Amino acid sequence: MQDYDEVVAFLGEWGPFQRLIFFLLSASIIPNGFNGLSVVFLAGTPEHRCRVPDAANLSSAWRNHSIPLRLQDDREVPHSCRRYRLALLVNFSELGLVPGRDVDLAQLEQESCLDGWEFSQDVYHSTIVTEVWQEEHPLCNHGCADWLQLPADFLHQLGDVHCIVRHRGHGPDLQLCGGLHTRFIPESPQWLIFQRRFREAEDIIQKAAKMSHITAPAVIFDPVELQELTTLKQQKVFILDLFRTWNIAIIKIMSLLL
Repeated sequence: MQDYDEVVAFLGEWGPFQRLIFFLLSASIIPNGFNGLSVVFLAGTPEHRCRVPDAANLSSAWRNHSIPLRLQDDREVPHSCRRYRLALLVNFSELGLVPGRDVDLAQLEQESCLDGWEFSQDVYHSTIVTEVWQEEHPLCNHGCADWLQLPADFLHQLGDVHCIVRHRGHGPDLQLCGGLHTRFIPESPQWLIFQRRFREAEDIIQKAAKMSHITAPAVIFDPVELQELTTLKQQKVFILDLFRTWNIAIIKIMSLLL
C-alpha cells in the first residue's frame, strides 16, 4: 500500500484537526501527574522498628531494651531491621536479670524482624508499606515504595487503560477506554487500516479535511491496494515486539523513564 503519510499529505501538518487531537491527548495525560504524585502520600515509609510479640514473656525493662540502637543524624534511634534475639531476652527476663546492669547489651546476638514491624503514626496513619508490602518483604530502611511505583508505571505504559469492546460487524477488539478517548478523540486511521477497518479510517480522514476546510480527494485509498491488504494474513504481535527494533525500544524506555 502507498505510504500513509503520502496519502494524507493533503491534510497538512498542523491544521485545526491536528491541533485538536494534540491538545486533547495532552489533556488526557494530565491525570498521570496526579497518579505519580500520589505515591508520595500512599507509599511513604514511616519510621519503624521490629515488632516484639505481645505474647512474649518479657518484663517491661527487657521489652524497652529489645531493639538495638544505631546512630542516625547524630542521635541514637531504634534499629529499623534488627532486634536482640528474642529467645535470649525471654531467658534473661525469667532469670530476673536487668538489661545494662547484669547483661551487656552490646554483646547480645541479634536477629531480623521475624514478627514484622511497628510503624510510627506521627506522619501517616497507614500507607501501602504499612498495610501490604511489609507483610512479605523486609524494608531494611530503604525506599521500597519506589519499587512499588515502578512496575505500576510500566504496566500503565503498556496498557494505558485498555479494555475489550465489540464493534458492529467486527469481533472483539482492543481499544482505549475513557471519556476523552472514546467520546472526543477519534481512533488512529493507521491503526484502523491495520485492523482492516478501511471505511472507518476514511471517514475520520474526511472529517479531518472538513474541519480544516480542505477538499479531500474523492478516493483516498486505492481499492485495489485495500483488497490486497484484506487478503494478507494479519501478523500476530506480542508484548516483546515493543522492544523488537531499536526505535520502538528507545521510545518505550524513554516513555517509562518520563
